[in-house]
Amino acid sequence: MTDIIKTVSHAIESQFPDIYKSEGQELIAFVKAYYEFLETTDKYSVKVNRAMFESNDVDDSLDEFLVHFKEKYLADFPF
Repeated sequence: MTDIIKTVSHAIESQFPDIYKSEGQELIAFVKAYYEFLETTDKYSVKVNRAMFESNDVDDSLDEFLVHFKEKYLADFPF
């Protein structure tokens, strides 16, 4: 398996055409700050998707997944 890069905000500027690098620095800074926010917040998809391969073991899985799994599949299960 290839190594998954955990952050993408460092590559944002290279995704824009050269015209934005000379005349649209504010837009690039905004988009970069937006992705940095998404990478640091647990509830948004960028951080969760990048950590997907680390949480494939149920013992290391996200707590939110376990709560969802219990509510979805074990709601009527007699304990």
